[in-house]
Amino acid sequence: MSLWQQISQNQGVAIFEQEQTFSYAQLCLAAMQRAEGLGATRQLVLLLADNSYDTLTTYLACLVAKHPVILLSSSLSDDVVQQLIATYQPNWLFRPHHAPVQLTAKQHHFADELAVMLTTSGSTGNAKLVRLSEANLAANANSICQYLGMKPDDRALTALPFAYSYGLSVINSHLLCGASITMTNDGPLERGFWQLLKTQPITQLTGVPYSYQIYEQLRLRRQKWPHLRIMTQAGGRMPPERVLDYARWCADEQIAFYVMYGQTEATARMTYLPPELALQHPDSIGVPIPQGEMLILDEQGKPLTDGVGELCYQGPNVMLGYASQLSDLVLPANEPRLRTGDLGYRNAQGLLFVTGRLKRQIKLAGIRWQLDAFEQQCKQHGWDVVCCGEDQKLCVACVCVDHAEPLIAHLREVHQLHPSLFQVIVVDAIPRTHAGKIDYPALNAQFGVA
Repeated sequence: MSLWQQISQNQGVAIFEQEQTFSYAQLCLAAMQRAEGLGATRQLVLLLADNSYDTLTTYLACLVAKHPVILLSSSLSDDVVQQLIATYQPNWLFRPHHAPVQLTAKQHHFADELAVMLTTSGSTGNAKLVRLSEANLAANANSICQYLGMKPDDRALTALPFAYSYGLSVINSHLLCGASITMTNDGPLERGFWQLLKTQPITQLTGVPYSYQIYEQLRLRRQKWPHLRIMTQAGGRMPPERVLDYARWCADEQIAFYVMYGQTEATARMTYLPPELALQHPDSIGVPIPQGEMLILDEQGKPLTDGVGELCYQGPNVMLGYASQLSDLVLPANEPRLRTGDLGYRNAQGLLFVTGRLKRQIKLAGIRWQLDAFEQQCKQHGWDVVCCGEDQKLCVACVCVDHAEPLIAHLREVHQLHPSLFQVIVVDAIPRTHAGKIDYPALNAQFGVA
């Protein structure tokens, strides 16, 4: 059964937005009416998405009528939008709360299963897209509902962007199981976000590591949230000490706290850490989601029984493949196996751990440096840094001016690096994408690295 078919069978209230409520019947009717306006022939839709009922009805309209839809954040610059339009020539452009604009009547050809396209993490400045099927979306949503134990009386708050794979998975999973969603464009730095969290029976709160920084700054753990029963974290590695803080607090508050690991290429989620294990293993990404499997590969691509290797995920939620040009939209599905680019291992208890990125490696004077590991070493010294760079140039951004001089001395004296091999700068803030992740291309640009 498709994601749309499962959603269309649900009853009760689906969406809360401002002072309005929309039932599943109203939501599905609005989606079908919007689909009729696009015609019977499959069309390519570019949807500039925000966290609104209007965006949601357009998204569902594309699913019901089998129109492939490119999801982009409505906050992206016009330059990025125009680049995607030039590359993929979409038939329709939808902006929130605006009438749709027909850009071309040209007939395109698509793979039968193509449904949704998302930008890869950090690629909002280029045309590379992840091609997903409705079966990918449904498989991942079903797995999420299963391991989180979601129920129709659950309600989520849209704490993440609609066009971000993690945010979209929250929406898909709640709609699939007949739960409800409170939609808002207010983020955790805005008063409206907290007002909704306090006044509505929100049962599930999500966030990336940056979100949890904000939750800490605004003292989420010093307040009572009687309706909250699930908290989830994905979108990058959160420091184990913060995971431990939340695991302890959530255990005291009878909230299930899930650390998760995923990628856009696998429709958001691939592993989860059962809440009861977070206290003992706050640095673990847990176990594969239902219907998924994680392999660990050596440098030749062969499975390892132990030791560190590349994490490779396989399951029904793995993408059809990438697209870089219009002609790629007709390509058939790849093998449902994803080489993640992350290094990791599995312990004796079957728990998975990530140790770094294959591409987060550089060579300095012939010695390989793992940038993630070096960042962790710096944190042990109390230095708040983010690293990037290329072979023969280590780039380190400090967010505190007092950390720069001891870090430079450490690189010269402890690691014996010549000053020509590294550059340390102080920044007001680490650049981040609209989803709250570190924007490495923007950071590299500050150092003059391609």
